[in-house]
Amino acid sequence: FNLSMLIYLLRHGIAEEPTEAGDDFSRALTSEGRDRTHQAARGLARILKGSPRLFSSPKVRALQTAQIVRDVLGTGQVEL
Repeated sequence: FNLSMLIYLLRHGIAEEPTEAGDDFSRALTSEGRDRTHQAARGLARILKGSPRLFSSPKVRALQTAQIVRDVLGTGQVEL
């Protein structure tokens, strides 16, 4: 009876500068940030087995990152 779990942490992609978005919470991913997140998600897809659970901070850039990963992996919803 083995209860093992792998946890993968992925930092959000490159985000707008704070002055561009107004407040820190609303900082969105840049185009480069979205591209790099897609690359990272494709890399995860090669090594993950099963359907992972995705958790995210509610900050815009973190949610955008998690949603890209979700879309690439074809998993369910992102949990906050």
